[in-house]
Amino acid sequence: MTPPSHIDVAAYALGVLDPDDAETFEEHLVDCPRCRSELVELAVLPDLLEQARRRDLLIPAPSETAEDGAGALQGALDRVVTLRRRRRRTLVFAAAAAATLVVAAPVINETLRSSPPTHDRASTTTSIPPDPPQPLEAAQTLVGFNPANRTNARLTIRTGAWGTGIDMELKGVRGPLRCELVAVSRGGETHSAGGWRVPDKGYGVPGSPDPLQWQGGVALSAKDIERFEVRTDRGDTLVQVPNNR
Repeated sequence: MTPPSHIDVAAYALGVLDPDDAETFEEHLVDCPRCRSELVELAVLPDLLEQARRRDLLIPAPSETAEDGAGALQGALDRVVTLRRRRRRTLVFAAAAAATLVVAAPVINETLRSSPPTHDRASTTTSIPPDPPQPLEAAQTLVGFNPANRTNARLTIRTGAWGTGIDMELKGVRGPLRCELVAVSRGGETHSAGGWRVPDKGYGVPGSPDPLQWQGGVALSAKDIERFEVRTDRGDTLVQVPNNR
């Protein structure tokens, strides 16, 4: 054949070169970066043509291509030859891609080394340092007991900038009930700290000895609270917990 030219790239990618011409072209690839690059770009062509063939865009209907006897044997041999050529081209595609990357790697590395570092303007100009943690006052324990119904409550309160957090342990309550804990200010105003439901078995009573463990909060400072009350949704007060602060 004549010395390989750049036009042979597409012919090789499509597998239409005969074995001798294909071997000559592959030798040409070793010293031709341009052909290697073009070959990598054309690597998708065989797969596209195969997809088109499978969609019956390039072959007649099965009734028009029925093979028998010697025709079927020749068709099988042709498919074997095509498969071998395709595998060979795949290996060359991979080698060309690898060679292209090897040549391009020093340029990419040099570009990365020479590029000035970039900074995220938003992160440097709009970042706001987090607020320092707000200190909490020392925990205070309050207890209350109602001898009439044997209900008792134990509260642990902590005051911060936002208000007062409350951990409560409640015993001696039978259900079913719906309850809430309210804080009564020294001026007589009530502020709900949250509510809960008491099941039939109750809390801290015979048959159900475990107390209710509950957490809530109120937007008042502890020094402004006169007492806490556990109330039912019917308006009854189960127990009062005075604030002796």
